[in-house]
Amino acid sequence: MGTKPHISMTQFAKLHGPLISLRLGTQLLVVGSSPEAAAEILRTHDRLLSARYILKIMFAGGVDLNRVSLMWAPQCNERWKVLRSLCKAELFSPKAIESQTLLREMKMVEMVEFLGSREGQVVKVKQVVSATAFNVLANLVFSKDLTRFEDGECDGSNNGLKGILERLTDLGTRPNLADFFPILGNLDIHGIYKHSLVYLKQAYAEWEDLIKDRRRARGQDASSKRRDFLDAMIENEFADDQINHLIIVSLIT
Repeated sequence: MGTKPHISMTQFAKLHGPLISLRLGTQLLVVGSSPEAAAEILRTHDRLLSARYILKIMFAGGVDLNRVSLMWAPQCNERWKVLRSLCKAELFSPKAIESQTLLREMKMVEMVEFLGSREGQVVKVKQVVSATAFNVLANLVFSKDLTRFEDGECDGSNNGLKGILERLTDLGTRPNLADFFPILGNLDIHGIYKHSLVYLKQAYAEWEDLIKDRRRARGQDASSKRRDFLDAMIENEFADDQINHLIIVSLIT
């Protein structure tokens, strides 16, 4: 399919119609490329076709996805429903989105001020915007910035937490033979599993102390006011591995 599979899919659809199947290794991929096919898949038969293939990299670290994951859980069990309800209430409800208005405005002001301070200099606007969006998400989770414009995150060096998560995302989007031939899963031919473990440990270390401090603070004052998504997870008695996984998903997506 080349380096631009979406274009290849378009060409296939022109030749073979709006609904085609492809055999990728041992996996069968069905592609719907017309509005009618999309409606059939996503609306008419959504319950039947709502399952997803879980990439091998998602199991890095031996994580139990049914217990900790919202996006990649193999089953929509009771735990998944709890995670969905929590995320909806704390992050995606109209009330939650409205409460984030001031935060978004503040981060936009900071971005504009930073760009103004670099007048006459070369600035990678894409990196600045990306860092701003990252800090918006970080504040929703931790009530604090996790990257600074001055730390090299905006010049492409990517040495901080944002860079770690970008490298994790890159690993997750790389073609992996184990996804097409599951029998090869334990071999880690491309080293994707090994490298993802390294980056996951680095990411967890970035906020490990934040979680400990927040648990300690809430233990000393159980009536303390909830501030962010981390407080909500601790209040709902989430274990550290559950918190880590949800934070990763929140910051990457």
